[in-house]
Amino acid sequence: MAARRKPRPLTQARLFRYADWYLERWASTEKSLSRALWRRSYKVMREHPEDQDVVGQWITHIVQTVVERRLVNDEQYAKDVIRSHRRRGVSSRKTRSKLIVKGVESSLVDTLMADADPQQELRSACKYARRRRLGPYRRNPTDHDGKQKELAKLGRAGFGFDVARVVVDADTEETLDELFDGGL
Repeated sequence: MAARRKPRPLTQARLFRYADWYLERWASTEKSLSRALWRRSYKVMREHPEDQDVVGQWITHIVQTVVERRLVNDEQYAKDVIRSHRRRGVSSRKTRSKLIVKGVESSLVDTLMADADPQQELRSACKYARRRRLGPYRRNPTDHDGKQKELAKLGRAGFGFDVARVVVDADTEETLDELFDGGL
């Protein structure tokens, strides 16, 4: 087995190329790009020690540069994630949590999520229930214990009790469709 190649010494240009490579592959926030650059830096600095203050200045400069060039935009990233999660049936709690972990400011997340249709959470719960075969989408009738388990699944997915109760207690898919004007 061939020995692992030693990484080349760290330079600002190499870090910038790594940031470019990273952004070509993944949508990112400022904070997640900064984390990725620090991970890369620490990996290289094990072999080639470098002053962390200097590396920190490089990373700050690189992140500012890509933001100025509009390659990273936290607001657009958050809008894309919210849209994707709503389409897939992910609860607003899970969406909010993911965005906060990715480094999007909570005030921005609150602002963007406030634009949602009041029935959006119920729509998402219905999509989730359809995918997981819960409530009216289940294959076989269930008893009280089965419904409790379905409520627990919806709760773990981030849906509130009231929304989960509506989905689990619905007898047919048409019952849920009647709650929405234009359907799901």
